Amino acid sequence: VLLQLLTTSFLYASAGTLGRSLQQTPCTSIDTLDFPNIGNCYEWTIWAVVTNNLGESCPHNRLEEAKLLTGEDDVDLAMNTLEAKCAEQIVYQACTSVEALDFENIGNCNEWTIWGAIDNNRGESCMHDKYIEALVLAETDDLEVAKAWLKDTCEAEIVYKPCTTVAALDFENIGNCYEWTIWAAIQDQMNIGGSCMHNKYQEGMILAGTEDLDAAKAWLINECESQIAYKPCTTVAALDFPNIGNCHEWTIWGVIQNNMDNTCMHNKYQEAMVLANTDDLEVAKVWMKDTCEEQIVYKPCTTIEALDFENIGKCDEWTIWREIDNKKGESCMHDKYIEAMVLTETGDLEVAKVSLKNACEAAIVYQPCTTVEALDFPNIGNCYEWTIWAAIQDQMNIAGSCMHNKYREGMVLAGTEDLDAAKAWLINECENSIEYNACTNVEALDFENIGNCDEWTIWSRIDNNLGESCMHKKYTEAMVLADTDDLEVAKVWLKSTCEAQIVYKPCTTVAALDFPNIGNCYEWTIWAAIQDQMNIGGSCMHNKYREGMVLAGTEDLDAAKAWLINECENSIDYKPCTTVEALNFPNIGNCNEWTIWGAIQDNMDDSCMHNKYQEGMVLANNDDLEAAKLWLKNICEAQIVYKACTTVEALDFENIGNCYEWTIWAAIQDQNICEAQIVYKACTTVEALDFPNIGNCYEWTIWAAIQDQMNIGGSCMHNKYREGMVLAGTDDLETAKTWLQNTCESQIVYKACTTVESLDFPNIGGCYEWTIWGAIQDQMNIHGSCMHNKYQEGMVLAGTADLEIAKSWLMEECQKVFGCTTYKDVRVNGCTYNSFTEKVESSLGDSCPHGLNKELQILTKTNSDVAAKNYIDAICNSAWEQVDSNTFNDVDIDFTPTFMSEYSLGGTYLNSETGNFKGDNPDYQTSDQSRRAGNSIQEFEENNLSSNVLGSVETLSTCDYQSIMCCFGRDRQSNDNNGNCNDGEGNCDDADPADNSNLCFTEPSLTPFPGELEDAVHCHGLAWAEDSNEFISQLRFNNFFFVSLYDHMYTRGYVERMVDNSDEIPMCGCIENMPAVSRADCTQIDASLTFTFNRGAAGLLVQDGDNLNINFNSCRGIRYNDPEQAKNNDLASYTSKLVRDNKMSNATQDVIFQTLLGYANPDDNENEAACAAGYEKLAVGRVYPCSDFDDNEINGCDYLTILTAIDEAMNEACPHDLFKELQILTGTDNDVDAKDYIDTMCNAAWNDVDKTIYQDIDLDLTDDFMDEYTAGRTYLNLEIGNFIGDNPTYETSEESRRVGDNIRLFYENGVGSTALQASFSNFQSCENQAIACCFGADRQSNDNNGNCSDDDCADADPADNSNLCFTEPSFTAYPQASEGSVHCHGLAWSDDSNDFSARFKYNNFFYVSMYDHMVARGYVKHMVDNEDDIPMCGCIEDMPKVSRADCTQLDVQLTFRYSLDYDGLLVAEIDNDLEVDFKACQGIIFGTENRKNNDLSAYVNRLVIEGKMSATTQSNIYQMLLGYENPGNNNNEAVCAEAYEALHGAGTYSND
Repeated sequence: VLLQLLTTSFLYASAGTLGRSLQQTPCTSIDTLDFPNIGNCYEWTIWAVVTNNLGESCPHNRLEEAKLLTGEDDVDLAMNTLEAKCAEQIVYQACTSVEALDFENIGNCNEWTIWGAIDNNRGESCMHDKYIEALVLAETDDLEVAKAWLKDTCEAEIVYKPCTTVAALDFENIGNCYEWTIWAAIQDQMNIGGSCMHNKYQEGMILAGTEDLDAAKAWLINECESQIAYKPCTTVAALDFPNIGNCHEWTIWGVIQNNMDNTCMHNKYQEAMVLANTDDLEVAKVWMKDTCEEQIVYKPCTTIEALDFENIGKCDEWTIWREIDNKKGESCMHDKYIEAMVLTETGDLEVAKVSLKNACEAAIVYQPCTTVEALDFPNIGNCYEWTIWAAIQDQMNIAGSCMHNKYREGMVLAGTEDLDAAKAWLINECENSIEYNACTNVEALDFENIGNCDEWTIWSRIDNNLGESCMHKKYTEAMVLADTDDLEVAKVWLKSTCEAQIVYKPCTTVAALDFPNIGNCYEWTIWAAIQDQMNIGGSCMHNKYREGMVLAGTEDLDAAKAWLINECENSIDYKPCTTVEALNFPNIGNCNEWTIWGAIQDNMDDSCMHNKYQEGMVLANNDDLEAAKLWLKNICEAQIVYKACTTVEALDFENIGNCYEWTIWAAIQDQNICEAQIVYKACTTVEALDFPNIGNCYEWTIWAAIQDQMNIGGSCMHNKYREGMVLAGTDDLETAKTWLQNTCESQIVYKACTTVESLDFPNIGGCYEWTIWGAIQDQMNIHGSCMHNKYQEGMVLAGTADLEIAKSWLMEECQKVFGCTTYKDVRVNGCTYNSFTEKVESSLGDSCPHGLNKELQILTKTNSDVAAKNYIDAICNSAWEQVDSNTFNDVDIDFTPTFMSEYSLGGTYLNSETGNFKGDNPDYQTSDQSRRAGNSIQEFEENNLSSNVLGSVETLSTCDYQSIMCCFGRDRQSNDNNGNCNDGEGNCDDADPADNSNLCFTEPSLTPFPGELEDAVHCHGLAWAEDSNEFISQLRFNNFFFVSLYDHMYTRGYVERMVDNSDEIPMCGCIENMPAVSRADCTQIDASLTFTFNRGAAGLLVQDGDNLNINFNSCRGIRYNDPEQAKNNDLASYTSKLVRDNKMSNATQDVIFQTLLGYANPDDNENEAACAAGYEKLAVGRVYPCSDFDDNEINGCDYLTILTAIDEAMNEACPHDLFKELQILTGTDNDVDAKDYIDTMCNAAWNDVDKTIYQDIDLDLTDDFMDEYTAGRTYLNLEIGNFIGDNPTYETSEESRRVGDNIRLFYENGVGSTALQASFSNFQSCENQAIACCFGADRQSNDNNGNCSDDDCADADPADNSNLCFTEPSFTAYPQASEGSVHCHGLAWSDDSNDFSARFKYNNFFYVSMYDHMVARGYVKHMVDNEDDIPMCGCIEDMPKVSRADCTQLDVQLTFRYSLDYDGLLVAEIDNDLEVDFKACQGIIFGTENRKNNDLSAYVNRLVIEGKMSATTQSNIYQMLLGYENPGNNNNEAVCAEAYEALHGAGTYSND
């Protein structure tokens, strides 16, 4: 056994050693794990499968197997890999089905309910969890999609069943019908059932029989309201209106709320309706306020003396109100208007105002704020009253601290308290300095036909005749015409003049007045009858009084009145409206005159046209009123019956009881007789009064105690006051009162009737002294049996007998929970969180037990700083919504939301049309729609813009960064001193605005606009505060209207966006949507609007005023990099001020500065450096251009020409070189691509040049013909005869003559204006940029070129200008003159195919070969005939070696216009002004700086120097032009010999 164990151990040890020495392999594979059917990919499932597949023979465990299977060294990584493999392969099978989930009866479709149903139905054998099961059932890999699918399926199948009934909700006793109360009732009933699966909202919809939750809410509330029975929770008496303080609505609500305890189920508004017995809340409000006003007793909070009228500054109404507001203190329960009426002891506010103003005026001492000299009357312009007042106001504004208004200042300057006297004095002072000239004349006023001489008619006539150029108005004109400085005198004079000239005509007749039926002849009745008749006519120019005088035939109004009354009285027929019997004189009571008139008046009904006196005369049948009075009195006295009211017996003196004076007078008995007989005895005792338990020692309480004790006795004959005197042992009632009260106070014991908690300080309405006392009184009233007063109760609560200490203690307790401010009618300019908190902070006072933040929470009934701010923001926003407002469509019918969005983009007729809004431009007629829109803009600016909130523009309503900017690119309007649109110049289609900024680049294309590439642009913007309730925020679209539509478009004519490119930038936009610019001007809003804050039961309330006033001014900003320095009219600087004032965040400003790139240097309109820095920061890897290379006209289009032009256009401060600039303009990043771009661009532009082929010159000049011609083998080469003139010996063939004429014609008319093209093969591959022609014969005589003469041309030579050295490949040498006379002439061109020399090389070849040498000189044929077959003309590399050649170059004029496309890339187009001239080449001798003209080698050297040809090409050319170093030597045999002998040996170049 031991041996076996040892052997086995050895084998295992050996196997382990061997295993470790070999590379381990997995015992299974991914496939055998069978992931598709694994069930789930949980880690433990995978481990189980791996373990199950290992087998007993596997030498390693599952961990090692996992690493071997995945090739990972880490177990966690291996498992991650296996899990990923599993997830890729697994196929899940559903463990349940939708049907099995039984959605119909599931109860609800909450997510967790559905998960529970899946969990319950998938069974224990299910390998995956409920979430996987959901994915399988929904056939999706997205769990959220599966959730949605399951919920939708559930909702489609579920059947809800009610868990309660409407009856069970018990609406009758529910307490209130608030939505949440109803939902709570439903929830309560569902909780009782216990098994309800759905929520209360679903139950509500089931009960209501609807799937619409809002419809269910409405139905439930309606059911509730139809069943509920409200019961009052308080009484009117408990509200204690006499001590409420004021009858403001919110105060009444507060008192109602305070009196409703926690058991009251409805709210204060419902309680009010219950108390008022009405279902109408508005009726309830009125009833409550009327009841309050009937009961309230107001007490003053200050005094007239405390108002300090002497130093108030001015006595205008609002200053007095402010003084009252300041002095009445925050503890005053009523407002300043009530206080005013209390102080002046009147119930009429207007009377109170007058009394206070009189008191102020009587006490105030005014000091002048300016001087007459400062008003500068000599330069004031006119002496209208308002002009003078405006001058005074201006000077007061400069002074700044003046407290009174301009009218008071005028009275101070004039030394008078009489405003009219001050006006007169000021006008007189002004008139002494100013000189007026009449603008019209009396004749022009046409008084004869004016219609009437009413003052306003005369003023209107003067106004109409003044003319637009008149500097003064109608009143001054009147004084000038009347030659007086007194307006009243002028009025009288004008009226007199008018009356002297006018011709009145009657508009009615006396008969038409119908006096018999007029009713009465009162003066006003007659005038009314006249007016009625004038109204029927309608066209009467004068008034009823003038008509009366016309009818009466008099100029005296009183005489006319008398005449008309007399006419009336003569015609009228009065009829009585009552009778003597109806007056009932027997029972009239007395016959006093007023009693009789009263009886008559009472018996006259409303239809009676005359008065009681007239009726009296009618009844008395007498026209004399005194006689009528006497008659009526006599009739009354004759009929009246007087009756006695008592008897002596009825006085019952025997039993009269006491001898008080009123008792005696009542009994009509003598007091002294009674008093002498009576003896008084006490009916009670002091002890019986029980002072310790009496409750209080008020006078009436003591008297009541005495009365009670007297009542107990029952037989006491005297009253309680006499009993008091008897107890006190005195006959003096006042002494008795004092004795009784002192006795009571010495014995009484007080007990508290309430508690501090029951005072409910959080809802008290304010911690004023009387509010606290009122709360104590309310609780004492509720208690009901409290015998002492509220002050005594306060001392009991505070545990002190000192009333002042009790007051302080109660005040501190109140402020801890209610707050230290009440906010009743507090007025603040603007409505923002900051403005409100500043007001609160200034009102807290040193005694407040908490800080500002806690106070804000108390006022807003919130529990955090954030919530308090949100509350204030919300109520301010709501208040702003109540301010009068307009939309842009109210401005003009065209200004719809769509139109305004298009306008902002620059796409409406206002943007695109040209023509003036103001005045006319003779070159551009303004369209009717533009004229109408302009008038609408002007009218809105004058009448509405400064007083109403203007609504938004849709495209500008969602600006994320508190700023809007407009950048204008065109001026459409002339004669406004803005921009360069001018009459008569016809330039307004593309006129520029005043330039105030620099467009840097546009996005998203990142197109740069260096220099003045964009032309003049004008940018102007506005910014607002982060707080949406700031004036500048709420009124930002007023500002936008002013900036864009009024100030820039209507006033200046600025329209259209800056540039048109693929980025389609707007004209106006949110700052984040505008392109980057250097800077922008800026307009800010300066506004005022009073908001009134009040504290309501639910929290703070605010309402707006109706005094909105908006001014538009240049922005007042601060420099970004020097905040101590102001910078106005700059948008970036204004945002710096907003940031400093905490109205804009640094983050927002940072974004704005991504558009306003020159923010750090706002004085620099151009600021190219800022543009460049901004561009390069954004366009990573790109550089900002330095050249203003746009709309440039340049001669030529090739790489070097453009490079030179860009070099000239670059500014000196450019941080990069010329080649980088070219890359920027071509959108490339290397020199090669930049050159390729230029080549491609120029090629495209060259395509537009007119082109001609050789066959267009003559039909014979085909490609084949031209190949033969250049070889020297056509009839043009071989024939003899002149092209110009005639040779008598050698007749020119017709075809030669024709071709020659056509060549000459093309030279004269075509070669200089077209690009000649060649497609013949000989010249298609000239590798060395040159063509040469070497002529060996002269075919034409009489042209002073060559030696062809009329009689000898068969073998004539051209003029000799070169040496033929040798030909190849035979290497035939031509030493000395063995080749005869030869003439070589060539041309060369640039290696840039777009250079003029390259583009027109075939023009040059035509000129050199066909015109200048063949037609003009007759030079034809190649130089020699030998086996090498050399051509007459060919590419330089195909020509034999010669010593030199003449040369022709081109001078070309062809303008190319360069601009930048939408993406900022260079583009070119031609102007088709082509002119080509030919001249001798201007060259430079190789290796020197010496010029040499008309030499091909020197010209080639020049091309190399200019960078248009490579040195290699030059070297290749110089292998043909051997004498290049000595181009002036036509017979340079030495260079020929040197070249030849270098190839063949010394001495080989000879005639031998």
